[in-house]
Amino acid sequence: MDLIKKGLKMNNRVINQMKVRELSIEDEYFVVKANETVLDLAKKITDTGIPDAVVVDEENKVLGVTDDFDIVTKVVAQGKDPATVKVEEIMFQPPHVYEDTDLERVDKIMREFKASIVPVVNKEKQIIGVVTVFDLQEGMEKQSTRFSKTWFSKFPFFKR
Repeated sequence: MDLIKKGLKMNNRVINQMKVRELSIEDEYFVVKANETVLDLAKKITDTGIPDAVVVDEENKVLGVTDDFDIVTKVVAQGKDPATVKVEEIMFQPPHVYEDTDLERVDKIMREFKASIVPVVNKEKQIIGVVTVFDLQEGMEKQSTRFSKTWFSKFPFFKR
């Protein structure tokens, strides 16, 4: 039992060590201004094939994110006119992260906000990329490998 507890404690330490900067954060995303219409957003989603958008203000500072699901549930299903509803009315605001944010924090944000992307920003809060659920999964797999190598290296009888 002690080995399991030590392993879990070690695992938590490894998780906290892996940072967003170690991921290949997505540069394939698009931004939409908060004052654009949902119709404009829908056209951009159709043109790019990317379902998620980062919402920014006039200075390109991140305000939130939105996606095709928001269009369906908050506009179409409500009988609202996409040509008159503004993006800021349907966006949600998961916290943004920085390159030095650990993956455990990104995971908590995605779970809490049911977000498939989290914006990565610089000190000026301007977008530099996004972390997707796929990026996070890849990072967690790397962490798991790191953990296994670290944990097993502590016990010489596991070496082959």
